[in-house]
Amino acid sequence: MTPASPSTGWRKPPSSRAAGCAAGTAAWPPWGLLHGDPGLAALAFESREEAYSKFRTRWATNPDLLAAVTVTDFPAAFRLRLQPGTDFPAVRARYENAAGVDRIVGRRCAKDAPVGGLQ
Repeated sequence: MTPASPSTGWRKPPSSRAAGCAAGTAAWPPWGLLHGDPGLAALAFESREEAYSKFRTRWATNPDLLAAVTVTDFPAAFRLRLQPGTDFPAVRARYENAAGVDRIVGRRCAKDAPVGGLQ
């Protein structure tokens, strides 16, 4: 994932063309909405290339599966960590119909897990 600023824990998409954004990262709706949310402890952007690379590493022993997928099968995504006590259903409700949001998937991770789960 894109490196974080050590003081903030927020990882911004690396360029204005990230995930199909033509106008600039700050104008990409999910980034602008999420960056200002006080219920989020951390936010990380993962490009489709990063997701594909992780997939290839994780499934390296399954050549048939690797041959069946390409980088275009993976979406760019934001990985979030909620502040303690933040209600996930409320977060989902705030963003599920926002421009640029295709799907929201939630799961519990260990407190010491990296943002977005496995690296």
